[in-house]
Amino acid sequence: MAYEILPATNATIAEEEKWLDAEEAAHKAAESAWEANGYEGYVPPRGFRCNWDTTKKLWREQSGGIDILIVDGEAIGFQGFGIFEIRPDFRRRGYGQILAEFMISRAYDEGWSVFEIGIAPASAQPFWEALGFTPVPERPDRGAGMFAYTILPR
Repeated sequence: MAYEILPATNATIAEEEKWLDAEEAAHKAAESAWEANGYEGYVPPRGFRCNWDTTKKLWREQSGGIDILIVDGEAIGFQGFGIFEIRPDFRRRGYGQILAEFMISRAYDEGWSVFEIGIAPASAQPFWEALGFTPVPERPDRGAGMFAYTILPR
């Protein structure tokens, strides 16, 4: 699996935005069907397009802070400003772990001792637990998930 993690550029930001827009459109269609079905079953999970405009604005103002996971020349994931996501068609292939370990390593290099994350959707909890994170169920994340933390030993 050939990959690289690079600082964001205008081109990679635009590439990420394309699949985030497609993911958001799929969510809206699934949510409409869920509503039309009388709200039966689970609420369709939502990606992070809802936070993307703020993330992109922070990146433009600070000229950094977003890292892009590139696989075979395609931008398939990103992390930055508290948001982490892998393109849906590349999930469950190990790329999330690669990007998460990069993110944790960066926090360690920056001197963090505790790394806290918000897990959303809640179905991502086993992923983060496998990376050594401890859930904090008594601190819910506005119903979308939960918080978890890991200690970064010095």
